[in-house]
Amino acid sequence: MPLKKPVSIVLSIIILIAAVVSSYFIINLLVGSSFKINSWGVLDNDGFPAISYDYACSNYVLVKMFNSKSQLIDSDIFLAGEDSRIINFGAYKQTIAAGDYTFKAFTKEGDEIYSKSFSFSGSTLSVKSCDQKWWINGDETILIGLSFTVFNGGDAPVYPYSINVETDSETFSGLVLPTSVNPGETKSIDCVVYKKDSPDSDSFTVKIKDIDSYIIGSSSFVFDIKNTVSTEYFTEGVEEKLGFPYPDFLFTYYSNLDRTSENDYS
Repeated sequence: MPLKKPVSIVLSIIILIAAVVSSYFIINLLVGSSFKINSWGVLDNDGFPAISYDYACSNYVLVKMFNSKSQLIDSDIFLAGEDSRIINFGAYKQTIAAGDYTFKAFTKEGDEIYSKSFSFSGSTLSVKSCDQKWWINGDETILIGLSFTVFNGGDAPVYPYSINVETDSETFSGLVLPTSVNPGETKSIDCVVYKKDSPDSDSFTVKIKDIDSYIIGSSSFVFDIKNTVSTEYFTEGVEEKLGFPYPDFLFTYYSNLDRTSENDYS
């Protein structure tokens, strides 16, 4: 008895799907999996030192990045094709250790099909110049900030976190506004400090540190005590007019942040 037309169509579709699936597995069995990095570069990935790369692969591939101690740092999964991706090779905001970092690709069965080593010599941050932010108002003299022009002569991103300012008679510290400096990049970084009254010394040494308190750059400068910070006055509800410093660099940093909403007051 001949099959009814709808049943015949359904069977034809099932046979076609089975043929396509079988062909896919046969091709994968014959061709196998391959992977290759065609080009790459180093960059900051929202606080993580990372490698951006163009790749080509012929099948399902799992890639992994290992640090110089063979510890897994990051991983990703690809299907067949060509594209660009980013993979991290360091922890958040941390200066990487010098050494060889290894990128490996594996099949879904766990067989290694590709390996590439990236050698990094570490960070080299040169401190080129210093801009001092003094606020002078009547008898008050306060250093509220420092800005440095720095150059990253190394081959990995660096993340300045804090500073120590040392003179002959004292040492005080400050925080760097969150930033990164990519390899080969010259950049201005801003620091918040508090130093009341004029210093006894003519010069100072600054040491820039990362989040783990390792020194990543240092230099010496001469104090230049002159008013470079504007004054805002407060008069409402007080007997005498009150003046306070207006730190432009802090407000500039805040205004450039990606806020979650216009009503976010955190």
